[in-house]
Amino acid sequence: MGQATVADNLQEVVLALLDSLPPAVVGLAMTRPAAAQHTREGFQSGAPAFDAIQHVFTAYLQAEQRDGRLPARADAATIALALIGTTHHLLMARSPRPDEDTKATTARLLAVLLSG
Repeated sequence: MGQATVADNLQEVVLALLDSLPPAVVGLAMTRPAAAQHTREGFQSGAPAFDAIQHVFTAYLQAEQRDGRLPARADAATIALALIGTTHHLLMARSPRPDEDTKATTARLLAVLLSG
């Protein structure tokens, strides 16, 4: 668990994910069948994919619930799914680096998701 708010901690991870994969690589995976197949094979052989990140988000949110920083009524698994789905979309549709619009979008999403 982090020192900042739950939303700030999650946003930091999302922005790091968006910044970790160059748009050119994403473009190749989306437009070149051989690259897409290679990516699928990597995931099938155990490379971490978005489902692994989703599980980490869920575990983090559940830990924050136990510590009282997230309401017990919050559905950690659904929040994690919504967050990872949005992250995936932003990754596929983004500009070269996360910009202020991306930061604002993730901040608004987290405000809604974490409001319970």
